[in-house]
Amino acid sequence: MSAENEAELQAGPENGVGMSQPFAHEPQSLMDVWRVLVKRRVIILVITILVFAGSAIYSYHLKPIYESWSRIEIDPTKSPNVGLQNLVDDASGPNSSGLQTQLLILQSDTVLLQTAKNLNLISAMRGGAGRAGAPSGENSNQDLTPNEQRSLINVIKGGLRVSVIGGTQIVDIRYRSTDPKLAPVIVNELVDTYIDQDLHSKFDRTMHVSTWLEKQLEDLKQQASDAQRALVEYAQHCEQRHCFKPDDDKPCADELGIRGS
Repeated sequence: MSAENEAELQAGPENGVGMSQPFAHEPQSLMDVWRVLVKRRVIILVITILVFAGSAIYSYHLKPIYESWSRIEIDPTKSPNVGLQNLVDDASGPNSSGLQTQLLILQSDTVLLQTAKNLNLISAMRGGAGRAGAPSGENSNQDLTPNEQRSLINVIKGGLRVSVIGGTQIVDIRYRSTDPKLAPVIVNELVDTYIDQDLHSKFDRTMHVSTWLEKQLEDLKQQASDAQRALVEYAQHCEQRHCFKPDDDKPCADELGIRGS
């Protein structure tokens, strides 16, 4: 090889003419990793302490959540009325929407608001002397503003979970709250309020049917009395005109409009 070619090869990498070869990375051993950890031990220790401290502070300030539950059986086919429902065939069969209707009633604003009133939750909301969960007073639940009513409903609706156990008519009612005493009280009062509401509703329907039947009976009595009065008047009229023969009590020819020749 000539001196010129040798000089060109030596100058090649500096001028960017020669080909560069990639550096091969040597695999790091456990000792190398350990050396890095030891070298950065202060940073790792500080990060670990900060993470544990933050978790401890968060757990300390985080309020525990308590859950209470209750289960009731809802059978829409049972009714304390006079039995008129048995006269109407239920076309939907056993998979009717009656249970879903009862679930909507259970979670309705009317039932939730009445539950909040019974527990005197408005006193705690207003910051008064009344204790939440205590029996309601007459003065505390008077003159509730629409905003207060909506707030009371949201207090119960926010932690309420209602579901049906599959294949049954058992309804699972759950309520979550940060107050361990309030959670079971709300669940129990909600069930009682729903049962009272259901009984009142069925009683009103029964009374409505009873009133309707009484009116129909009065009309039938009046019609029977009118028919009896007309029959008596007709008998007296026929007796005066001798329309009946003594032997067979048949109407006379004049009453039937038959003229003799």
